[in-house]
Amino acid sequence: MRIRSTLLNALFDVSGSHYARVYRSHRARWNMNNDALCAMPEGSFGHALGVHLERYGYSLMDHVEHHDVYHLLSGIAPDVPGEVALAYFMAGNGKRSPYMMVVMVAGTVAYPEKGARFRAEFRRGATRQPLGVHDYRTMLEMPMDDVLDRLGLSPQAA
Repeated sequence: MRIRSTLLNALFDVSGSHYARVYRSHRARWNMNNDALCAMPEGSFGHALGVHLERYGYSLMDHVEHHDVYHLLSGIAPDVPGEVALAYFMAGNGKRSPYMMVVMVAGTVAYPEKGARFRAEFRRGATRQPLGVHDYRTMLEMPMDDVLDRLGLSPQAA
Protein backbone atom coordinates (compact mmCIF):
# COMPACT_ATOMS: atom_id res chain seq x y z
CA MET A 1 0.00 0.00 0.00
CA ARG A 2 2.90 2.36 0.75
CA ILE A 3 4.24 2.19 -2.80
CA ARG A 4 0.80 2.95 -4.25
CA SER A 5 0.46 6.00 -2.02
CA THR A 6 3.96 7.20 -2.85
CA LEU A 7 3.44 6.85 -6.60
CA LEU A 8 0.01 8.49 -6.61
CA ASN A 9 1.18 11.25 -4.29
CA ALA A 10 4.06 12.05 -6.66
CA LEU A 11 1.65 12.02 -9.61
CA PHE A 12 -0.78 14.33 -7.77
CA ASP A 13 2.02 16.72 -6.76
CA VAL A 14 3.34 17.11 -10.29
CA SER A 15 0.01 17.15 -12.08
CA GLY A 16 -1.77 19.25 -9.44
CA SER A 17 0.65 22.15 -9.63
CA HIS A 18 0.54 22.02 -13.45
CA TYR A 19 -3.27 21.94 -13.37
CA ALA A 20 -3.38 24.94 -11.03
CA ARG A 21 -0.93 26.92 -13.16
CA VAL A 22 -2.48 26.15 -16.55
CA TYR A 23 -6.19 25.68 -15.92
CA ARG A 24 -6.92 27.67 -12.77
CA SER A 25 -4.58 30.64 -13.16
CA HIS A 26 -7.57 32.87 -13.99
CA ARG A 27 -8.72 32.53 -10.38
CA ALA A 28 -7.51 35.21 -8.02
CA ARG A 29 -5.04 34.06 -5.38
CA TRP A 30 -6.17 34.33 -1.81
CA ASN A 31 -2.72 35.52 -0.73
CA MET A 32 -3.22 33.79 2.61
CA ASN A 33 -0.88 31.55 4.52
CA ASN A 34 -1.53 29.26 7.46
CA ASP A 35 -0.35 31.86 9.98
CA ALA A 36 -2.88 34.40 8.68
CA LEU A 37 -5.66 31.82 8.71
CA CYS A 38 -4.82 30.59 12.21
CA ALA A 39 -4.72 34.22 13.43
CA MET A 40 -8.35 34.70 12.44
CA PRO A 41 -10.85 34.68 15.31
CA GLU A 42 -11.27 31.30 16.95
CA GLY A 43 -14.49 29.73 15.75
CA SER A 44 -14.25 31.40 12.35
CA PHE A 45 -14.22 29.46 9.09
CA GLY A 46 -10.75 30.82 8.26
CA HIS A 47 -9.35 29.75 11.62
CA ALA A 48 -10.83 26.26 11.18
CA LEU A 49 -9.24 26.05 7.71
CA GLY A 50 -5.85 27.14 9.07
CA VAL A 51 -5.99 24.60 11.89
CA HIS A 52 -7.03 21.90 9.39
CA LEU A 53 -4.08 22.70 7.12
CA GLU A 54 -1.62 22.78 10.04
CA ARG A 55 -2.94 19.45 11.33
CA TYR A 56 -2.06 17.74 8.05
CA GLY A 57 1.10 19.73 7.30
CA TYR A 58 -0.25 21.50 4.23
CA SER A 59 -0.64 25.08 3.10
CA LEU A 60 -2.97 26.64 0.55
CA MET A 61 -1.95 26.15 -3.09
CA ASP A 62 -2.41 29.23 -5.24
CA HIS A 63 -5.48 29.22 -7.49
CA VAL A 64 -6.93 25.99 -6.06
CA GLU A 65 -7.55 27.08 -2.47
CA HIS A 66 -11.10 25.74 -2.69
CA HIS A 67 -9.72 22.21 -2.81
CA ASP A 68 -8.55 22.46 0.80
CA VAL A 69 -11.93 23.92 1.73
CA TYR A 70 -13.63 20.87 0.23
CA HIS A 71 -11.48 18.59 2.41
CA LEU A 72 -12.46 20.57 5.50
CA LEU A 73 -16.17 20.72 4.67
CA SER A 74 -16.46 17.08 3.61
CA GLY A 75 -14.41 15.77 6.52
CA ILE A 76 -12.26 13.74 4.10
CA ALA A 77 -8.59 13.57 5.11
CA PRO A 78 -6.06 14.85 2.56
CA ASP A 79 -4.14 11.57 2.34
CA VAL A 80 -3.86 9.78 -1.00
CA PRO A 81 -7.00 7.61 -0.68
CA GLY A 82 -8.72 10.73 0.66
CA GLU A 83 -7.85 12.66 -2.50
CA VAL A 84 -9.57 9.96 -4.53
CA ALA A 85 -12.52 9.87 -2.13
CA LEU A 86 -12.82 13.67 -2.39
CA ALA A 87 -12.87 13.42 -6.19
CA TYR A 88 -15.77 10.97 -5.91
CA PHE A 89 -17.54 13.18 -3.35
CA MET A 90 -17.21 16.25 -5.58
CA ALA A 91 -18.31 14.31 -8.68
CA GLY A 92 -21.44 13.28 -6.80
CA ASN A 93 -21.82 16.91 -5.78
CA GLY A 94 -21.91 17.96 -9.44
CA LYS A 95 -18.35 19.14 -10.04
CA ARG A 96 -16.74 17.81 -13.18
CA SER A 97 -13.29 18.29 -14.64
CA PRO A 98 -10.99 16.13 -16.74
CA TYR A 99 -8.38 16.25 -13.97
CA MET A 100 -10.86 15.00 -11.39
CA MET A 101 -11.85 12.11 -13.67
CA VAL A 102 -8.19 11.13 -14.04
CA VAL A 103 -7.82 11.14 -10.22
CA MET A 104 -10.90 8.92 -9.94
CA VAL A 105 -9.68 6.42 -12.53
CA ALA A 106 -6.10 6.30 -11.21
CA GLY A 107 -7.33 6.00 -7.63
CA THR A 108 -9.83 3.28 -8.47
CA VAL A 109 -7.13 1.25 -10.23
CA ALA A 110 -4.64 1.81 -7.40
CA TYR A 111 -7.13 1.13 -4.59
CA PRO A 112 -9.69 -1.41 -5.83
CA GLU A 113 -10.35 -2.49 -2.23
CA LYS A 114 -11.65 1.02 -1.47
CA GLY A 115 -14.32 0.93 -4.16
CA ALA A 116 -17.16 0.75 -1.64
CA ARG A 117 -15.83 3.84 0.17
CA PHE A 118 -15.46 5.74 -3.11
CA ARG A 119 -19.03 4.89 -4.15
CA ALA A 120 -20.30 5.91 -0.70
CA GLU A 121 -18.53 9.29 -1.02
CA PHE A 122 -20.12 9.81 -4.43
CA ARG A 123 -23.55 9.16 -2.94
CA ARG A 124 -22.81 11.39 0.06
CA GLY A 125 -21.68 14.20 -2.25
CA ALA A 126 -24.92 13.87 -4.21
CA THR A 127 -26.95 14.52 -1.07
CA ARG A 128 -25.22 17.85 -0.32
CA GLN A 129 -25.85 21.30 -1.73
CA PRO A 130 -23.36 22.09 -4.51
CA LEU A 131 -20.12 23.17 -2.85
CA GLY A 132 -18.35 24.31 -6.02
CA VAL A 133 -20.44 27.44 -6.51
CA HIS A 134 -19.34 29.51 -3.50
CA ASP A 135 -16.64 32.13 -3.04
CA TYR A 136 -15.13 30.80 0.16
CA ARG A 137 -12.60 33.62 0.37
CA THR A 138 -15.45 35.95 1.34
CA MET A 139 -16.54 33.58 4.13
CA LEU A 140 -13.24 33.26 5.98
CA GLU A 141 -14.19 35.62 8.81
CA MET A 142 -17.67 34.15 9.25
CA PRO A 143 -18.33 31.83 12.18
CA MET A 144 -17.80 28.22 11.10
CA ASP A 145 -21.30 27.30 12.28
CA ASP A 146 -22.80 29.99 10.02
CA VAL A 147 -20.84 28.70 7.02
CA LEU A 148 -21.97 25.12 7.71
CA ASP A 149 -25.55 26.30 8.09
CA ARG A 150 -25.39 28.32 4.85
CA LEU A 151 -24.10 25.26 3.02
CA GLY A 152 -26.65 22.91 4.53
CA LEU A 153 -23.95 20.96 6.31
CA SER A 154 -24.89 21.67 9.92
CA PRO A 155 -27.26 19.43 11.90
CA GLN A 156 -29.75 22.33 12.15
CA ALA A 157 -29.88 22.64 8.33
CA ALA A 158 -30.58 18.96 7.79
